[in-house]
Amino acid sequence: MEEKGRKIGVLERIRLAAGRSLCRLFGIETAAQFKKRRVSGATATEWREAAEKLVVLSMPSLLDEFGGKDVDFSPSLAGTGVYGYKYQAVMRALPGVTFVENSETKPDYCFFWGFGRSWSNVVSALTCARTGGIPVLCEDSFLRSADTWANTNTPPQYRQGCSVIFDTRGFYFDATRTSTVELMLNDRSLIVTPEQRAEARRLIDRIVGAKLTKYNHQPIFTPEVGRPGRRKVLVVDQSYGDFAIRKGWGSDKTFADMLEDAKRENPDCDILVKTHPDTMTGRVLGYYDNVKEEGNVFRVTMPINPYSLLEVVDKVYVCSTQFGFEALMAGKEVHVYGMPFYAGWGLTHDAQKKHARTNTRTLEEVFYIFYVLYTHWVDVKTGSPCDIDWAIDNLIAIREEYAAFQKTGRAGNGA
Repeated sequence: MEEKGRKIGVLERIRLAAGRSLCRLFGIETAAQFKKRRVSGATATEWREAAEKLVVLSMPSLLDEFGGKDVDFSPSLAGTGVYGYKYQAVMRALPGVTFVENSETKPDYCFFWGFGRSWSNVVSALTCARTGGIPVLCEDSFLRSADTWANTNTPPQYRQGCSVIFDTRGFYFDATRTSTVELMLNDRSLIVTPEQRAEARRLIDRIVGAKLTKYNHQPIFTPEVGRPGRRKVLVVDQSYGDFAIRKGWGSDKTFADMLEDAKRENPDCDILVKTHPDTMTGRVLGYYDNVKEEGNVFRVTMPINPYSLLEVVDKVYVCSTQFGFEALMAGKEVHVYGMPFYAGWGLTHDAQKKHARTNTRTLEEVFYIFYVLYTHWVDVKTGSPCDIDWAIDNLIAIREEYAAFQKTGRAGNGA
């Protein structure tokens, strides 16, 4: 990018792209300056808006300039890193990395947790732009904890995550870029052996049988919803404006089309519209908040484990949610209206097509690549890296402890 014949560096591109960004608000150029002045001269609203704008708009430039590296994120990975939000999960998965709040010398890695507006993500963005450290994108995987990380009324051992994903190319849910997991799924030379497929099937059966999902605080029961004796189709809502939608080719129209198609294609079935858990609090909007129960349309608003709900439906319509992959694992027919990582490989009925996805994969292959090769697992009791089976064992035990805590108010020993 050039302006008046002058080549513009990454940091200047960030400042130009972000508009009224933190750099402009605070007049800063380095992470050290930002840390000292992160709340100076701006209201809380300006801070949140500017922080998110800077991180979201700077990410493509940082990844294009310094990312795209094939890093072996094994527990023995060594080097220095500037950490991002939820850094403890990163430190537990990568004990060989030395983390510092900020480095005046070039760090090897600059870690980001999601597209979050946290000040540590901004520190990582500014440090990455200044030093050229490799940007590493971090996210929870699909099995995480007993309760959500945000429920601070719950003891920490029930909120501690057991999985984390690392990527230097893009987030797994971001269809606007090519993530490492998309490259792996599209790579015909990456052969999942018969033994690995059998292992994937064993793990799928174990997860579905135990009804394990990302957050495991929702009750397990057989729901009575809709009309007795009618086949049921599930349409899954999501949090309005979530990045998995914005980056996963979703929109208001996507959700409107999804519901209309579900009703048109299944006139003799009950259409169950599943509310997103975050919208139940009233603090987050959903796309189907105004959908009314009429005719064969029924709303599912009660907290319920996803696999309990999947047991009573035959077909599932989703945009970009994890629920769609869990539905595949449970053996359901899945119609996808966004572009999540599991779409486009021949497993789902897709309303959109990403032409770069040219390979086909079985469910077991997609599971093995995402859950075993791509996801990193952590023993929440010891804080050390572990394998997926060990993480599942721990998650089952922690869920049982959590259920007892909910009844008695007494927490177990935890991690």
